[in-house]
Amino acid sequence: MLAAALFAVSVPLNAGIYGVPVAAAFLLGVLQCGSILLAVQLPKAAIVTSLIPVVAVPLLAQAVDAPWPWPVAGLIAQCAVLVVIGLRNPWRLSAVAWALSVAASVVVSVAHVDHLGGAITSIILFASISAPLLALAVLLAQRENAREQLHHERQLTAAEQGRRELVEERNRIARELHDVVAHSMSVIQVQATTAPYRLPGMDAATTAEFTDIAASARAAMREMRRLLGVLREDDTSGELAPQPQLSAVPELATSARRAGVPVSLEIENGLTDGTAQVPETTAVAAYRIVQEALSNVIRHAPQAPTAVRIERAADATLGAALHLTIANDAASRSTVAPGVGSDTPPLAATDSGGHGLLGMRERAALLGGHIRFGSTDAGGYTVEAWLPLDAAGIQTAATHPADTASDAESEPS
Repeated sequence: MLAAALFAVSVPLNAGIYGVPVAAAFLLGVLQCGSILLAVQLPKAAIVTSLIPVVAVPLLAQAVDAPWPWPVAGLIAQCAVLVVIGLRNPWRLSAVAWALSVAASVVVSVAHVDHLGGAITSIILFASISAPLLALAVLLAQRENAREQLHHERQLTAAEQGRRELVEERNRIARELHDVVAHSMSVIQVQATTAPYRLPGMDAATTAEFTDIAASARAAMREMRRLLGVLREDDTSGELAPQPQLSAVPELATSARRAGVPVSLEIENGLTDGTAQVPETTAVAAYRIVQEALSNVIRHAPQAPTAVRIERAADATLGAALHLTIANDAASRSTVAPGVGSDTPPLAATDSGGHGLLGMRERAALLGGHIRFGSTDAGGYTVEAWLPLDAAGIQTAATHPADTASDAESEPS
């Protein structure tokens, strides 16, 4: 639009007032105004093209009483070229374009030494107008570049954070496999290997059976070590610390209370003192689920009254199951975080053993259990999980992880 308007003005201006031949006026008008459009994609070519009218118009002009070597239309067109170059290119190229424009007008002015005073005034006017405009364009371009770089860095940071969280989760799973499953497999292998020596009088068939059990245990241990290597390939310093059990759940409630969340805890007798037989993997998963659920309450619904209940219950799928319920009331508007008390699930806990709700779901699915969570009508949030208490059920789930994961995904969320 600007280029077309300047073309409509510059041609009659150059031909009528400056005495430039009409054909030359049309050609120079096309070059002058076309350079504005050319600057968008070919800045260097635009600089050269725009300088041709800057030199040619004063040389072809028959009258120098009007402002020169910068006619009004030419001054506006050249400023437009410089602004476009400044917005889309490095500042050095913009500075070169401005310097060449000033230098070209100075050189042309020498051709009319007798009117040098008017030329100097015109050149100063051009420089005083174009320089601030170009500086503003360069600053805007640098600001936009900085914004794009910041956005790119944030994307990289988010991706790296996601990768780190994934690696940390894999390392946690590896530690749990090492401490619970690998330990149990080692015990099986040792018991099966030493059985013929500990139990004298064993017949050959029984000895062979124990030998096969020991061999299978050793093979399973090799596969376990391979799996641990895959899970911990990015971790060279993680400690294989013992994992917490149900007896440590009261400490979670105490920590939540210290954070300002009123927590009521109810655990069925026998679950924390070792009376009830709770598989180690189930106990660890239960602890982590409670930990993540309370972490979400602390982060997204501070000061909301929360009830934690752990009990044994019968489940249609699992049979004997460990039933977990973590339910918080609605938080006040002054403390609730966005998404809490609505259908939007809370964000992942930052200090627990998984990635928020996804981590809870995966832990339950790994054991063959299932979990569901969602908002209540009163604006609170409830997490319910069922974990197997039957070691055979856990073994079946480990044998068919895809099926159990599918079952967990089918639970309402």
